[in-house]
Amino acid sequence: MNNPSGPTEKAGAIILNKVSTKVVLLYRGNHGDWSFPKGHIKSGENPGDAMIREIQEETGVTGKIIAPLPAMTYLNSEKAEVRLSMYLLRAETEQLVKEFDGDTLEWVDLDEVIAKLTHQNLKDYFLQQLPHICEIF
Repeated sequence: MNNPSGPTEKAGAIILNKVSTKVVLLYRGNHGDWSFPKGHIKSGENPGDAMIREIQEETGVTGKIIAPLPAMTYLNSEKAEVRLSMYLLRAETEQLVKEFDGDTLEWVDLDEVIAKLTHQNLKDYFLQQLPHICEIF
């Protein structure tokens, strides 16, 4: 759902490991940054369905939505506004399968996520969500 007069709409997730206190981070080689997996919402698609599709495409992970998280808004590298609908997702699988050459996927311990994320807005967002995440583990 991308509106030419509004922000680009994306959906993503903080993916929790099913057996340990780790989350998935994605290194996007074409952008040179570490972030949470996310992608564009297609026309007519709701954010939850888009997130499930994008996570499957980008990571190979299937999972169950634990809870929606607050959306965040940011400016992308082209200075265009992006609205990111976020979810907490419990992975049903642990094997990671990257979508693009040059990308890297990793299960990262909770206490290492902040150091690994590239952008400060994602670090701040993760810190805000951390109490909720810790309740689930």
